[in-house]
Formats: sequence, structure tokens, C-alpha cells
Amino acid sequence: MGFFKRGKQEKTTQPKSAKPKASQAAAAPAIKLPTKDDFRGDIELAAAADALTTGSWAEADALIDERGEDGWTERELQNIGSKVPQVINAWVDAEPSARSLSFKGRAMVDAAWDIRGGGLGSSVAFGDALTFRGLLAEADEVLVEAISLDETSAAPWAVRLPVGMGLQKDKDTMRGYFDQVHSRAPFHASAVSSMSQVLAEKWGGSEGELLEFARWAQSESPAGHPVRGTLPMAVHECGFAAAFKAKQAGITDSIHKAYSAYCGTFDEELTAGAVELLEASTEVAPPPLVSAFNLYFYHASAFTAPIPLLKKLIVAVDNRSVDYPWGMFVKNGPREDFESYQQRTIRIIRLREENPTLGVPELATMLLDSLRAA
Repeated sequence: MGFFKRGKQEKTTQPKSAKPKASQAAAAPAIKLPTKDDFRGDIELAAAADALTTGSWAEADALIDERGEDGWTERELQNIGSKVPQVINAWVDAEPSARSLSFKGRAMVDAAWDIRGGGLGSSVAFGDALTFRGLLAEADEVLVEAISLDETSAAPWAVRLPVGMGLQKDKDTMRGYFDQVHSRAPFHASAVSSMSQVLAEKWGGSEGELLEFARWAQSESPAGHPVRGTLPMAVHECGFAAAFKAKQAGITDSIHKAYSAYCGTFDEELTAGAVELLEASTEVAPPPLVSAFNLYFYHASAFTAPIPLLKKLIVAVDNRSVDYPWGMFVKNGPREDFESYQQRTIRIIRLREENPTLGVPELATMLLDSLRAA
């Protein structure tokens, strides 16, 4: 059986035809986009998630067995499990194991973070903060029990990373948790993602630590591995931190411009990473790689990135957006912002192909005119 089975997808690329003139490109109709697919075309995962939601965990258990602890399938199913904690509790009662207890621990972690909210710690009510820490402490006890049942499983160690973040464990402890995961399941996708957050400045890390970790994941993971999206994620996080600092220091009045300026210094490195990942992947990306390609697409400047690269990214993403990073500069919502960005990129590609000698300022003016005329 293949790694995943895709459902039917609407075609999103344009048919080959005579190139339109610039005036025609401006008036070109928008591409019809399908609705957001939370499982990114993976119908096996969608079926297991549906079964879990309706009370059966056997399908989720079997799918993880088939695919191994890749850190992606497991985390997606844990997301669903957090929405039906009664099903997860029934699983633990019927079949206590490192996996079922890891699902329970994850549900407790997600419930704790729902209570805390996503704001600064100073904005959390005292009672909510106590409940938050109490739930995380209970979750950690569940995960320690999971580890005692199966010392070879990476799953409980991976869930201990967000627990440790909430309990403000020191970085040495957190690195120890990550090492435990990595020794059992190298480059475990959700563990790499969690460790990246641990090393971000907003959690007490630094730009240097985060970028060093991201470059390690980028260079040492196997070709085509999902964690090859760690570097653009790290640049994204560092760009936000730099932009807010610039705004607070009065250097700029636009967080978005400061963010773009910071990220622009990584263009060459990010382009090389995108090309390498595209070359190691099938034309339409497997579901675990969708997040990585969303990040690369987000960073790619439609005005300056190589046109073949932009086209390949659009095909690889195949309209499968993720909330992160599209939810970071929200205007209408992650999905809507993704669609808007994709349509804008397609317009710019058409303008560049029809006007290859024009520079960015002239192309930007033409884009603005075309948007006004649409």
C-alpha cells in the first residue's frame, strides 16, 4: 500500500495554451479553488479520523502501526483525539498502552492550552494559570506511565515537549526530551516542530539557537523528509521577533515590511532548500510535506523568485493550505489569505512572463492596475 491515498482533487493548474498578452493576463479569470481539506488529500487518514470521532480507535491504531512513528500521521490523529476525549479515555481503559496513553496526554495538553489561551503569560487570569499548570502536571504523569509501558516508543516523549514548554522547564531538560524522541524516531516531525518552538525567542530561546537547530534539521534529515520545512519556519519565527523589535524601537511603523525585509536576507538559502525538497518529492506533495511547501511558498517572492520554482510550489501545494503560516497575518482567515496569495502569485507570474524586461516597480504598478480592473 502506498504512503497515502488521495481523494479526487479539482485541477488547479492552467491548461497549456497560447500565452496571453499583458492586458489579457490582467483580466484572466480566477482559478476555482476547492474547499479546505484538513487531511490534505490523505483519504486513509481521513477515514481513521472519522472512525476515531465516532468512537472507534482501532483504525487510528492500525494506521500508525502501518506507517510507523513518522510524527505526522500520529499528531494529526492526536488532534482529532483531543476533540473526543471520551473516546480516548475509553481506549485507555480498554487497551492501556504507550500509544493510547500518549493520546490521552495530548488531549490533556490541548485542553490545558485551550484554557490558557495564546496570549502573553501576563494576560492569563490567575485561576486559569493554576488550572493550566495543574492539567499539564497531570498530563506529564500520564506520559511517564506511557513510557513505563513501552520504553521504545517515541510518542510519549514527543508529547512531553509541549508539556515542558507550559511548565517552563529549562532548556537542558527540553533538549533531553527531544534527544529521547530522536533516539527512538529520528527527525520525528512533531518533536522537531515542538523543539523549534522551545528555541524561539518568545519561549526564552534566541535567533541563533533556533536557526542553528533548523539548519541541522535541514541538512541532516533524509532527502524529501517533512522536517525540511524547519528552516523556513524558523525564518518565519525570527522574522516576527525582529519585526516587533523594530516596531517597538521606532525603526519602522510597519511590522509586515520589517518582517519582509528580515526574511529577504534568507532568499538564497530558502530557494536552495525549496529546490532540493521539490527535486526529492513527487510532483504533488505527499501530505506530510504540505506544511513544508506552504512555508516555502509563503516565503517565495512572486516578483523575484524563479518562475519555474513558483510554478512547482503551486503544483506541489495543490491548494492544500495549512493554518500556519497563513494565519499569522490574518485579514480574512488562513484559508482565504492563502487563496488570495495564490491568485496574486499567478497574476504576477503571468505579468512577468509577458513583460520579461520590466523591473519590480513597473510590475508592481501593473499588478495594482490589474487588481483595480478585476
